[in-house]
Amino acid sequence: MKKFLLFFIIFFISNIFILPFEILSINFSPFGEATKGAILTYHSQNIPLFFYNPSNSSSDYYSERSDFTVFYEHKFLFMDLSSYNSFVLNFPEIKNMNIGIQIINQSINTIPIYPEYEDSISFVPEGYFSDDCYVGLLNFSYQIKQSGEKRLYEMFFGGNIKTILHRIYTKRGTGIGMDLGTTFRLSLDNYKLPGIFLISFVYKDVGKTKVIWDTDSNTVFSKDASFIPSLGYEIKFDRIKSKFFTEISYNVYERTIPVSIIYSYSNLFGIFTGYEYQPGMDIDLKQAGVGVYLNLLKFSVSYSFTLYDIGYTNSLGLSYIF
Repeated sequence: MKKFLLFFIIFFISNIFILPFEILSINFSPFGEATKGAILTYHSQNIPLFFYNPSNSSSDYYSERSDFTVFYEHKFLFMDLSSYNSFVLNFPEIKNMNIGIQIINQSINTIPIYPEYEDSISFVPEGYFSDDCYVGLLNFSYQIKQSGEKRLYEMFFGGNIKTILHRIYTKRGTGIGMDLGTTFRLSLDNYKLPGIFLISFVYKDVGKTKVIWDTDSNTVFSKDASFIPSLGYEIKFDRIKSKFFTEISYNVYERTIPVSIIYSYSNLFGIFTGYEYQPGMDIDLKQAGVGVYLNLLKFSVSYSFTLYDIGYTNSLGLSYIF
């Protein structure tokens, strides 16, 4: 009976994100959750998004970021079966250089382990199965831009160095990896083409990311590298104080096509949505997401709601600029 319960626990958790790299597959932030990750070219002063594109810790178009940004997110994953927390700190831009740090934690620790008896089964657990995974990101990016107020183009290059610490019950795994990204922004206002055109290329898990476990055989899990190109477009309408953004990307490794739309009014509030299209599959609302955000002075609150096969996920984010 005890062996059966342990097997059930392992099988159950492995289908909820227990593998070492599944935490990196969870879309960080309400923006990323609702847009299905189609924000590789999107910039937000309130939410650092270098998790998706290492070059995306850059400053906004025509401006320089001179403040610190702190962001915290909590997800109620799959009706709160799993806990997810993230903390991000973005530093001010210094001579076109940007630096950011991020810590992500996902844990599952409420699954009981029952003792085995020959003639009866006790419903008093002798302990609880625990799973804790931590990921740390150190981001750096560099910006190349034209001088003057009216710029035709800007280019950004960035990288993430990530470390993984994963503990399952009494075993521990550690690993390290790297992501690279670049973004190109083109403004053609002088050529009577409104808006900003964006293109980015992201290369994740360069040379494979490996996690080595402290088992007798030194079990190794590895994540193959993936390449994600994306196209974005942003346009402002000053008369109605509105801005629209849309992006389409393609994950070569997963063969998925996320698409996003973001609307904001006067940098005060906005709504965002996305859909992850899977070629050959029927349209499914479980591949879509929706969210809202509100900026109040230097504070920002964002929320998203998404559906999955085994439940729904609520994501809440808070940020402060100082």
